[in-house]
Amino acid sequence: MVLTAAIPVSVKPGLLADYLAGRFTYHGRDDWIVQMAEGRVRLNGARCRADTMVTGGDTVSYEPLPFDEPPADRAFGVVYEDEWLLAVDKPGNLLVHRSGRAFTTNLMHLVRTGYRTAPLPDAGAVNRIDRETSGIVLVAKESRYLKHFTRLFGAHAVRKEYCAIVHNRFDDSLAVIDRPVGPDAGSAIRYKHAIDEQGGKPARTSVESVEHLGDAFSVVRLVPLTGRTHQIRVHCRCVGNPVVGDKLYSMDEVRYQAWRDDPAAHPHGLPMDRQALHCASVTLHHPFLNREVCISAALPQDMRAFIEKHRVKPGASRHET
Repeated sequence: MVLTAAIPVSVKPGLLADYLAGRFTYHGRDDWIVQMAEGRVRLNGARCRADTMVTGGDTVSYEPLPFDEPPADRAFGVVYEDEWLLAVDKPGNLLVHRSGRAFTTNLMHLVRTGYRTAPLPDAGAVNRIDRETSGIVLVAKESRYLKHFTRLFGAHAVRKEYCAIVHNRFDDSLAVIDRPVGPDAGSAIRYKHAIDEQGGKPARTSVESVEHLGDAFSVVRLVPLTGRTHQIRVHCRCVGNPVVGDKLYSMDEVRYQAWRDDPAAHPHGLPMDRQALHCASVTLHHPFLNREVCISAALPQDMRAFIEKHRVKPGASRHET
């Protein structure tokens, strides 16, 4: 397998080893230099060295040694399709884009190469959801259509509705969570976010309590009114109802990092293997059909099974779950 990437024209001249270490983080800088010395990296078709320079517009290719990609659930479904747009129901253990060693075990690679659909080599993801969040991802079938759909998200003209299972009894009177969200300055985990009243960006989430599963869990419907990173997960945590199975926002950081580095040796111990968050519907004004389109995806089996298991049976005390 040879991996090829076109370097964006915005990249300024610099050492290729620095660029590779910053862009493709599954190897460190010294490792990339070793890969160059062993002839597995080429720049514009030529072999590279530690002092090889790169600039925007170049093409780099890499032939890695055999390796195992992280496990992933490839069984996505297609819930809507027309001439311009594909809507995929992504399972709860699948990246949208390539990251780390997930070269082929990511949604966009599968869509582009034709797994479960006709090949769409020029397809582009309109939106993204986290690896462990299931539900709807919109895909423009060709790059020339992509800007027409992404423009809707930029204009806040897309309504997304999520279903979540959260810890504890959700407050039935709560209708909106309005708390600013930003990077967690006190965390050692660079991608973790938190409520930040001073420097965070405004974040609002419409919420509705759907069902109480005793006092231990609740089912909640959520509509993000803004689009901040991890907004729903951070907002649920801040009101005392973290999303079930959310490793980043349910575990303390020492346990989380130990699990992340070696899941087999450090089981997460959470009630679900992945976060119980599902993008259930997306509504948008279709720029080519010139009408409103509402796309929905049914609640996945793992979340349905969890709800059924913890639902209070008729005649039972609400504490008997």
